[in-house]
Amino acid sequence: MDKARLMAMHRAQFPENPIRSISEEYYAWKVYNNPVMAGDIHLEMRDGRTAGSAVVMPRKVANLDDIVLAAETADTFTVSEYRGQGINTKILGIAIDWAISHGMHLVYGPPNKANYGTHIRLGYKTCEYINWASLTKSLNPLRLASKLIAKIILGKQVQKSFRHLKHLSRRLTTRRPLQVPQNSSKHDFTITQIDRFTNEVDPLWGKTRYSFFIYRDKEYLNWRYSDNPDKFIVLAAFKGKDCLGYSALKLSNDKRTGILCDFVTMDDRSDIFLALVRESEKILKHNGAEHIALRCITDSSYYHDLMTLGYYNPGPKSYNPVFINARTEIGKRILENPGRWHFTYGDTDEV
Repeated sequence: MDKARLMAMHRAQFPENPIRSISEEYYAWKVYNNPVMAGDIHLEMRDGRTAGSAVVMPRKVANLDDIVLAAETADTFTVSEYRGQGINTKILGIAIDWAISHGMHLVYGPPNKANYGTHIRLGYKTCEYINWASLTKSLNPLRLASKLIAKIILGKQVQKSFRHLKHLSRRLTTRRPLQVPQNSSKHDFTITQIDRFTNEVDPLWGKTRYSFFIYRDKEYLNWRYSDNPDKFIVLAAFKGKDCLGYSALKLSNDKRTGILCDFVTMDDRSDIFLALVRESEKILKHNGAEHIALRCITDSSYYHDLMTLGYYNPGPKSYNPVFINARTEIGKRILENPGRWHFTYGDTDEV
């Protein structure tokens, strides 16, 4: 686990991730305790110190009926004094080669602004047919509205404040019809907070419908949200012993933002999803969160359900690119054949 320790020390030189850990324990869990298979941390050493890094995290992805071994690449960081020497390109290239040589023929990753060009040079392409949007909702809209008005009066972040205030005003002045989950009154399912998934779950969560869907079996979900060094709250919908859906949530490091990290329901049932989100909001608000953040594909039924609950896209910069590496046949196939995705915060290492 020496690499996990070195990676944590290297990562600590860069700005903190506000919604997850960057500790040695975190990197050991993420990379080497992975239930799919062990990944790897690639480090570039210069002058007796770590100058650059890249991480490979194995995943199983359902591409319609095919279950393929995949890899997310992340944590590409180069120390400032070594930038401009091609380290970022070299180390990420090594990571991609390692993934492909170990059978991970679908390589993906959401890049950040600093390494966007590096990804392009190494064969990644933006999946143009999906829009992965950031959504938000205030848990105390009146308080937020007063803060935004004060910012506008003081001339601070005027354009951004107007945009948020516009969405808030719609929410505060528009009465939406109360949506009661159609089967909840018949006790079709119950929402329960769980520590672990104890029974097997359908890893595809219903009929085959997605071109990209992280394979969510019991082992993966317990690793992702129960064994994780960070604390997550998992809510599950049950009908008897059958799990019909879940949501995974957590607080940001400063405890002010609630993150709706992951969610899915059997065959994308809206009644179950709406019940899970409402219960998630109650728990996050009780734990001190002022607002909720999440990411969702815009053409999904989940996105439209979230709109009915008052979530909104805060602006043009809130769409996040997702890259697929085009060096492999499966990568090319997904890029060239538009299909439906289910993709959440929890499908990346960002939380």
